[in-house]
This record gives sequence, C-alpha cells and structure tokens, in this order.
Amino acid sequence: GLANINSGPAHANSEPAHTNSDLAASNSDLSMAMSEVTAMLNCSKNENLELQDKVKMKEEELKEMQDMLSKGKAEISQMKETLRQSEECEKETRRQLAKTRLEL
Repeated sequence: GLANINSGPAHANSEPAHTNSDLAASNSDLSMAMSEVTAMLNCSKNENLELQDKVKMKEEELKEMQDMLSKGKAEISQMKETLRQSEECEKETRRQLAKTRLEL
C-alpha cells in the first residue's frame, strides 16, 4: 500500500518538470521570434534612414533646380525688357528717319 502512495507524488512531480520543459521550449521559440522581429525592425529602420537621406538629397536637388528656374526667369524678364527698349529705340529711329526724309 505504501508504494502506491509514494508513486502518486512522484508522478505528480514529473508533471511540472514536463510543463517546465514545454515552457522553456516555447520561451526559446518566443525569444527567436522576438529576435526575428527585432532584426526586421532594424532592417526596416535602416531602410527608412536610407530613404530619408534620398528624400533630403532630392529636396536639395529640387531647391537647386528651383533656384536655377528663378534665375532663368529673371534673365528672361531682363532680356524681354532689353528687347522692348531696343524695339522702342528702333521705332524712334524710324520716326526720326521718316521726319528727316520729309525735310529733305
């Protein structure tokens, strides 16, 4: 009878050991999964930093282009003004010439 009583607790003690190894295994799985997720996050973070750098570079390029565009527009305005003055001058010269012809 005593052997039977002793086998009960011994059997009961083996249960938690089994559960502990299951927990250890699932902890290990969880730990691996966490490592993978962390690696993915780091990778994603690095990709985001690279993209941010590319965005900054593109923004700088765009600013340079906008500056060039502004300068170009200013040059065009200046040239148009010069052209307008030149045309005015030409008209005045023609008027003077016509007047001189009449006087001759």
